[in-house]
Amino acid sequence: MITEVELKITLQLDSDVPQPHNKMELAAKQAVANAMQSAHDNGFEHDLAYDVSIGVADVEIIGIDAECARCGSDLENGLCIDGTCPFSEHRQDCPAGWNGHPEHKAGRCTCKHP
Repeated sequence: MITEVELKITLQLDSDVPQPHNKMELAAKQAVANAMQSAHDNGFEHDLAYDVSIGVADVEIIGIDAECARCGSDLENGLCIDGTCPFSEHRQDCPAGWNGHPEHKAGRCTCKHP
C-alpha cells in the first residue's frame, strides 16, 4: 500500500534585493533536500526509514515583504514607490540606484536596455 502525506514547511529567505520566484522555489527545494540529506548522513532513524521516500512535490511563494534598500519605502513591480528615490527608476540590484549616496558604491545602470 502506498500512502502520500503532505508536509508543509515554511522557509524564510532574507535577501537585500528581490529575488525571482523561480530562484526562491529552487532555493526552497534545495534547502529541504539538504536538510534531509544531512539527517540521513547523521544517522537519523525512524520506524519507516527504509520504506519512506521524500521528495519536494510543490513550492508555493506565500508572501514577499519587500522594501527599498535605499529609503525603506515599499516596492511595486521591483521599483521603489517613492518618486524622489533613484530606485524608483532602477531595480534594487542596479548600481545606478546608489548614485549620490555617500556610503554606497554607485555605478552605471545595469537594469535598463538601450
